[in-house]
Amino acid sequence: MAAKRIFYINGNGLFAFYCDKRDVVDLGHFDSSAEGIAAFGEQLQQAPDVPSALLVDVVEEEFRSDTIPHVQGRGDRRKLLERKLATLFRQTPFRSARLIGREPKDKRRDRVLFTALTRPQSIEPWLSELGRHKVPLVGVYSLAMLTQLLVKKLVIDDPNALLLTIQQRHLLRQSFFSHGVLKISRLTPLSGDDEDRYLNVVLHEVERNQRYLGRLQLLEFGKPMAVVVISGGEPLQRLKQGCQDSARSRYHFIDINEVAEKIGFAPSIPGDQCERCFAYLLSRNLPATNYAPSESRTYSRFYTSRKLMVAVSVVLAMAAMLWSLFSIYEGQQFRQRAVQVEAQTGVMAAEYQHEAAELPALPYSPRVMAAAVAAERQLAQHKPQTLGALTIIGASLSRHTNIDLDELQWRVGLADELMAQGDVPAPAGGRDEVALIKAHLKRFPRNYQAAFDEVEAFMRTLESDRRVRRVEALVLPLEIAPASSLAGESQRFGDLPQANFELRVWLNDDQ
Repeated sequence: MAAKRIFYINGNGLFAFYCDKRDVVDLGHFDSSAEGIAAFGEQLQQAPDVPSALLVDVVEEEFRSDTIPHVQGRGDRRKLLERKLATLFRQTPFRSARLIGREPKDKRRDRVLFTALTRPQSIEPWLSELGRHKVPLVGVYSLAMLTQLLVKKLVIDDPNALLLTIQQRHLLRQSFFSHGVLKISRLTPLSGDDEDRYLNVVLHEVERNQRYLGRLQLLEFGKPMAVVVISGGEPLQRLKQGCQDSARSRYHFIDINEVAEKIGFAPSIPGDQCERCFAYLLSRNLPATNYAPSESRTYSRFYTSRKLMVAVSVVLAMAAMLWSLFSIYEGQQFRQRAVQVEAQTGVMAAEYQHEAAELPALPYSPRVMAAAVAAERQLAQHKPQTLGALTIIGASLSRHTNIDLDELQWRVGLADELMAQGDVPAPAGGRDEVALIKAHLKRFPRNYQAAFDEVEAFMRTLESDRRVRRVEALVLPLEIAPASSLAGESQRFGDLPQANFELRVWLNDDQ
């Protein structure tokens, strides 16, 4: 999340800036007194919901280079760095660590730059006021650490470079870089009002830094150091005239407005107010080194979550709107099609009425004629194959000459309909035929057992034909079913009834 509002803090108080696309707007200066902090709170109350960041430029910032064992796990490395920071800087919560690289002589150890703001009292009142007004604080950043990003923007590739910037007309920031990596940074107040005060302080601090870096073994003896000075206007001209190159120092002067153009904004800036460049740079690029404790960034996380939910809501609303527009468009298309279909239906109905009016009168209605055609098709599909039934029954009668056929009936229908008349299984939905045989025995010697045997033999003969599925006896010469009743009368033998019987024969469809 980018910070739109930058609060620059130094020993003289807080300077508020609002960073727009290509401009830095001055929002005012607040001193460190109770009245200044109260005035700062009143300004925050007017616009609390603006992402903000603190840019700290104080003397009480300490840099320590050290090594730690090289570990693979990210969580293990973080815990190791936290323990090391707690050991080095016990009195302040504003501390951070940045990996620089491997130790050249021992690849099992990592080089780390540990930094901290050793006087938290200069920051805590401002943080408390930000928290009281629920300002989304992105972080607390050091101007010294921000110079690392400025060196990359300016493409300063000297192996040993000392960057000099002037903030608020009386603060000289000196940052030493070795092969583009920040090693140490110092802040020196400027005193005096004479025109050559910048020149005198710069010459003195360059010589002092060379001795100090030599003692720390950060600058080899006899190696030249590039001194990059950022300023503008009259101070820059005096520095160019008074600073001369030597065997140990080579000066490079950059106009502050050229720096502003390189980092993206283009207002006219006084040469001794570089804090505006750093404020704009911070609003566009947040460095990895963040001094802010986790609890001070609570409202920043709330702000990010709220913005995310708003973005999701907007996306959902747009999706719903697009879906509604699509549904409306689809509805219009359907209505147009319905109108077209209705018009076509009207045209076809009119054509039908016209054609029907020209046709001759019919004796029957089309519905009756359609029903007749359907009945004719059904009769043609289910007509009985009487030749097959007669062949089967005739062949069986030829083997039983004592049986005389009285009547033969047959019926053709759907298997489901015929199943209702008997318990003979048939293929569901298929066509089936049933023949009803009524016959009697020509010679009946008044022996019912022989008559039964004769009828059963005839039934077996019928069933032996593969075209017959089943034969069922409906009436026998003598009814012997359990449900039947016995009845008779006295008469002469010559007047006894004949041995009549009835059989139902179920024929297969493939006869």
